[in-house]
Amino acid sequence: MRRVAMAAISVSVGMAVLALAGVAFHKSDVSSSVGTGQESRLWSMQPSDDDTGREFMDSVAGLPGIPYSSEQLQSLRHPPKASSLQQNGSATTPPPVPTIPERATVLVVERIGVSLDRGFETAASEFEAKYADFVSSMQAVRPETVRGIRLGKVLHHGPWLWWHGRLKDMYRHSEVASNIDMFVSHSWQTPAWKKYLNLLILRNGLPAMVLGTLGASVANVLSQHLILPPLEVLGGGWCLLSGCLIYYLTLLRWRPRTILFWDSACINQHDPLLKAEGLASLGAILKQSKTLLVLWDQTFVSRLWCMFEMAAYLHGRAGSSASVTVRSPLAGVLVLSVHASLCMITFLYFLPADSFFEPSQTMVVIACLALPGILSFSFVISTVRAYWRDIDTMEQHMLSFALDNSKCACCSPEQTDDCNKRVCDRRIMKTCIENWFGQVSSFESRIRSEERTALADKLRNHLIVYFEMVLAGSPLIWSGLELLLRVPPDLQIPMLIKKTVECLAVLPIILKVFSLVTYKLRFRWCSRHLDFCLSVGIAAMGMSMWAMYLVIDFYVIYHFIVNPFAASLTSASVWLLLLLTVWTWIRE
Repeated sequence: MRRVAMAAISVSVGMAVLALAGVAFHKSDVSSSVGTGQESRLWSMQPSDDDTGREFMDSVAGLPGIPYSSEQLQSLRHPPKASSLQQNGSATTPPPVPTIPERATVLVVERIGVSLDRGFETAASEFEAKYADFVSSMQAVRPETVRGIRLGKVLHHGPWLWWHGRLKDMYRHSEVASNIDMFVSHSWQTPAWKKYLNLLILRNGLPAMVLGTLGASVANVLSQHLILPPLEVLGGGWCLLSGCLIYYLTLLRWRPRTILFWDSACINQHDPLLKAEGLASLGAILKQSKTLLVLWDQTFVSRLWCMFEMAAYLHGRAGSSASVTVRSPLAGVLVLSVHASLCMITFLYFLPADSFFEPSQTMVVIACLALPGILSFSFVISTVRAYWRDIDTMEQHMLSFALDNSKCACCSPEQTDDCNKRVCDRRIMKTCIENWFGQVSSFESRIRSEERTALADKLRNHLIVYFEMVLAGSPLIWSGLELLLRVPPDLQIPMLIKKTVECLAVLPIILKVFSLVTYKLRFRWCSRHLDFCLSVGIAAMGMSMWAMYLVIDFYVIYHFIVNPFAASLTSASVWLLLLLTVWTWIRE
């Protein structure tokens, strides 16, 4: 009974971790939803804090109506020195000395093929048309403007630079790339930490699990030969300790070589000319990307830039299979939350029970901890149900998708003819899509049908993919290696099989059924109290599913099959067959 009580304590602590993750996720969603809008990225990937950045945004995106003559155009390229302004000892009135961003504007505009001899006012409309034609051609201004960054550098330097407000400095870690493994398309409304966790699990999860399991196996061998002394405070948990430490160290320190395009890192945020060249080469960058990674959130479909990137990628992959990976904002959070909870559950399970309470208090402890555990887990349930409702909303928006209704920073959908900039992002991107798809309605029709179905299917059925469920359950394997040190030799192999099946089959089945139930009961009740009570009921059902597994295993399979090895193989066959059935028939 004391072990049961320890398990109850562990489950409650794990539920609390999941609840904190759910509350944090919910709060970040609320804070992100009140933003003022996505920055205009045609000319400024990120608003600059210095005067130069603001001048550049005004001069490039706004194209101020200063009519430069041919002589003034020459002075833009080569500003006059102060000494040249003195003629015969008397000072002449100098022409307006252009700023560095204005000179960069001239060079970029002329490189695209627009003449400035008639002034900026006349050149604005000509610039829009030629700029759209250039982006539509999916060519680079120069080969050096197609850049990528190693994912390992993003994961290593990104958090530090983000914390110090210096994300613009990520550019120095990028490199010229002839091929890009992954183009990351994301809404700027999504919190940066969610994107970081998603990339962390997506690329570092497998090596972390492999090395963590290898470390736990080595610790098991060393403990069996008494090379490692027992850890009294942990009840002898060298396998668990090694697995957890190596897992999280690998997760944080592993450096994947994948080359990806991340806008703020691969487009220079300091040099105005390089920034404009990089943005003009965006079509070429998308064309040379093997995979489009969509870090989805509820604002993704409504952002004009996000849909433009999808259009460019689909056009660049016309005639070949387009590889689009969609990641839920909950994926990284849930995987790490479940993994951390299982780590604490297994650690607490192996602690000496008499360190906390007397044997006579066992039932009281279980009763006191069961209810708080269910209540804390209910917050996670509420977050997941809200996520399903967001997908429903997204699908409704895509069903009536119109490019003119997408949000853009430079103008509202209702005021496309009254843009606050002389060069309008919306008009340029609309022209590009017309060049790619023949007409805007063809692209809109594809979004409403094919892409809507594919995106909704991936988000509904891949909240956490099977591989990530196995990653989350890796502490179960490490606990099996720990139990090998505590059971007789004839039970060691059956115990290892049992714990492996829990990781590969039982936990994924529970998470899949849990996902289905939360989806079917995603509707919001009229009363907040009734809605939370529904989440409490789902949480109680989730906890009972693990209890059902234990009952079936111990009181049915192991009861009727006396041989432990045969019983473990039978149990493995049953749960693996059930896993196959669940994955075949259950779809949200």
